[in-house]
Amino acid sequence: MEILLWSSIAISLCVAAALIFIVWRTRKSRRVESTSTQRSSSSPLETAAPHIDKNVQFTVYRPHTIVPEKWYPLLAFAHLSERRAGATDQDPDPIEEVHQQAERILSEQPARYETAKLDRAFSVPRKGALTFVPMIEGCEFNPPSQSILWQKDVHKVEFEMMASSAVDQRAVEGQVTIYLGSLILAEVALRINVDSQYSPQSEQQVSERADPYRKIFASYSHRDS
Repeated sequence: MEILLWSSIAISLCVAAALIFIVWRTRKSRRVESTSTQRSSSSPLETAAPHIDKNVQFTVYRPHTIVPEKWYPLLAFAHLSERRAGATDQDPDPIEEVHQQAERILSEQPARYETAKLDRAFSVPRKGALTFVPMIEGCEFNPPSQSILWQKDVHKVEFEMMASSAVDQRAVEGQVTIYLGSLILAEVALRINVDSQYSPQSEQQVSERADPYRKIFASYSHRDS
């Protein structure tokens, strides 16, 4: 009887251990399947390449001649070179939209506009951060820089600029540098006449072309090649 009792106890313990092992393996398998499912469902989002616009251009509108110690608008645009694929004739042309926006802002001043395009377009990812930084000898800008997230066909940033009297009667030079993140994409070369004797009624606004870099490099020094 005693042997049968111990045998029954041993069999019960083995059955219990087997049940515990089966439950543990079942729960572990479910956790593995759940993790695999989550990874599988999130993988396309994580590995999907962001949408990239490959025909992004830059245009800057600057005054041709300014009087020192007076504020003037300076406009910079990031825009597509043409309508998107699938757009209709009812959708605005990006180049024309740039011209119209600049004309509305600068219409109070006698102005002549020239819309220039990039020689080559840039590839910019959707929601990529573009930062515009203007710099011209003897001039200050407010704000000193502006950033946008590339999402629309046309983006505009506005600056105010003022030349100091120290550069009166001179043609000052500089640029608007455009960054994608921390990388330099392009520099729009600027040349502005400063003349305290100039008549504001004859002011003209012109646009400058932005020539793209042949290679993008992470540098803040213009002496780097």
